[in-house]
Amino acid sequence: MTTHDFAYHKSAAPMMWVFVAIAITELAVVHLLVAMWAPWVALVLSALTLGSIIWLVAVIRGFARLPVRIADGQLLMRVGTLKQAVTP
Repeated sequence: MTTHDFAYHKSAAPMMWVFVAIAITELAVVHLLVAMWAPWVALVLSALTLGSIIWLVAVIRGFARLPVRIADGQLLMRVGTLKQAVTP
């Protein structure tokens, strides 16, 4: 019973961190623009965006914890905590 793990976080995570930076910029810009129109809407949108950013950071951190694995004659392909597929 041999297990081989193949990490992919070093190639995928930097692109995702750029996406997080863009989301943070979007959070600030949309909050300021919408706040001029309706402050309560700006707070709701900011809360939703902040929740999305937190979720995205959790997914990125999952890349390192859950590598692609070959074990027991099966290939287990995982994309963080989002999705996994098993191929015999």
